[in-house]
Amino acid sequence: MASFRSVERENGGASSDENPYDRAMGPRPNLSVLDAARAVADTIQRFLGTNGSVPGARALARAARSMAVNIAEGSRTSGDVRDRCFCNARSFAAETREHWRLAFATEQLQPWVYWPIQHRLVTIVRTLDASIEE
Repeated sequence: MASFRSVERENGGASSDENPYDRAMGPRPNLSVLDAARAVADTIQRFLGTNGSVPGARALARAARSMAVNIAEGSRTSGDVRDRCFCNARSFAAETREHWRLAFATEQLQPWVYWPIQHRLVTIVRTLDASIEE
């Protein structure tokens, strides 16, 4: 079966090469909760690599990594083990948010660095809450 994009191109429609988002940003990311958690952990790790004086830097890095690891583990399992991993990941996401907030409050972070990660962490927590409740 042909994809929507290939049918669109065959009929003379726009191709993905003509999409300004694709040209500017590259391919659209897979926006799963695991991808979001990994992106947060990677961003925090890069930030801490250049700013080691952040209060609670080790705890922040550990919580961000643990959040992603628990989501990955929970994604491979089911039932009570899955719920436990997602509960742990939710706790680590909340801990990451608190350490990230503290770094912002002590003026270690610029708003343009802080807010995208903060919003992503809120989304991760809400997604995990919904996954646990199911």
